[in-house]
Amino acid sequence: MRLSACPKKLTVTIISDPDLLNANPFVEGTQFIVYDIVVGCDEVGVHVFLQDCPGLDLETVREVMQYCQARRCDEAGAWCTGCSRRMEQEGVTSAAAFIRQFEAVQFMDSDDVIRGGTEGGGIIMLPGTPEQMDLHWRGENGWQVAARLLRETDLA
Repeated sequence: MRLSACPKKLTVTIISDPDLLNANPFVEGTQFIVYDIVVGCDEVGVHVFLQDCPGLDLETVREVMQYCQARRCDEAGAWCTGCSRRMEQEGVTSAAAFIRQFEAVQFMDSDDVIRGGTEGGGIIMLPGTPEQMDLHWRGENGWQVAARLLRETDLA
């Protein structure tokens, strides 16, 4: 079921399907989620990321960045896990609301455990500490990362 696609000027089709990949927008014919491409390129560099991801090429990554920068996810009604837009759309407006989604939040860099709400969601393991979670619970602004990568790399 195709629910959204990039405008015709792009040659890469971004699919969003509530039944696939946790409803994350992804590159058609792959399981590469838009946000994972954006963050992966930011963390290790575009060319290193491409070496580790057969099936993607520079043009595909460029078009994924354009999709993300333009926040076409808003048109599609499908936002990436890890991006602050998804938290906004799900109505998660505070660290407390984030925690309530889970039975408990455990941290990889400390022995701290925060009990969540009764809404289910199991136990989530997060990197860092509770203090770091307080700063980063809403995720990154993926579209801003994509815009920076388009400006500062050979994706332009």
